[in-house]
This record gives sequence, structure tokens and C-alpha cells, in this order.
Amino acid sequence: MNAYPRRLTLLIISIAAIAVTMPRAVARAQPSIRIIEKGIYQAETTGRTITQEATGVRNTVRNPRLINDTVVVYGKNGVRFGVRYVLSGTSGPTLDLHLVIRFPAPGLRDPAAGKRYFESAQVLTIEAAAAYYWEYHFENDWEIVPGVWTFEFWSSETMLASQKFCVIDATQLLDAGKAKGCLPLLSGAESNTHLSHR
Repeated sequence: MNAYPRRLTLLIISIAAIAVTMPRAVARAQPSIRIIEKGIYQAETTGRTITQEATGVRNTVRNPRLINDTVVVYGKNGVRFGVRYVLSGTSGPTLDLHLVIRFPAPGLRDPAAGKRYFESAQVLTIEAAAAYYWEYHFENDWEIVPGVWTFEFWSSETMLASQKFCVIDATQLLDAGKAKGCLPLLSGAESNTHLSHR
């Protein structure tokens, strides 16, 4: 006669246990990216790796130093621009981060290879709470395409953060049509912009 009440008690306890554990499963750690610096940098290139990216190479740099906190980039050979960022909110010590730089139309056309690129992508395994540096370095005239350049941070199918830059060809007169997408950046609507030609 006591078997039924005992089973009922176990059933109630099991349901209660499920109700307690479900919110924990939903409230999983969500990774986030915090951009702590952006603008024009100086750095030393210490290595070059052949890749399938737009320029065909990926530089390894050291001692990056922010020299101008800005989202406006006057493009010319030798200019480096990018961001420093920190990862937080991960459930583990590391995260595979998909980094994408999207170029403005008509894209970057490598005259030697005869190819046109609309983005540059790489995957990087990063550690939580450590500061990382990500840049684009103009090394060829054909890379300097005026317009909005967007740095995007992705984890699987989720974009964690992005940073836009307005690139202006320092060797040519400002093209109003190409600069149209830059207007929010130039007006300071999206970021605090310091206009200085370096």
C-alpha cells in the first residue's frame, strides 16, 4: 500500500529536479568581444605567412602602438589600422574566433593574380581575458579602396562585435559617391572621430 505514495514522491522530486536544472542549461555562458582600442597603429612586422587572403600574405607583428584613436583612415602604403580587443564570457579557457574584414565595393583587385576580393577571413584561437591586436596593413596601391571597411568578430553563426573604418585615398581627391557610406563615421554618429591626416 505504501508503494504508490513512494512512487508519487519520487516523481514529484524528479520533476522538481528537472525544473531546477533547466534554467542552468539555458543560462549558458555567452562569449562577448570588447573593443578596447581602434585607429591607426605603428608596429613591427616580424614574419610573413603565405595565405589565400586578399594580399596573399598574413603578417606577424609585435609592439603595436596606437598613434591615433580614429575611425578615419587616410590610405597610403605603410599605414596600419585596426583594433585591440578582449574576449570574455566563455565557458572554456579558449574560443575559436572567426575574423572577417569586409571591403567596400568594388573590392580589392590584385592586378598580378587577376583576382578580386570582397573580404579577408581567418580563424584564430584566443584566450579569455587576454588582449589581442588585429590590423590591416596597406602594402600595395591596389589595396587602398575608399569606403567603409568593416572588421567583424564571429563565433559560429553569431557576430560578437564589429568595427567600421572609413578609408580615404590620400593620393586622390575625395570622391563624394564613394564616401557616401562613410558619412555616419565622418559625422561622428557611430564613433568619436578625430580627423588628422598622418
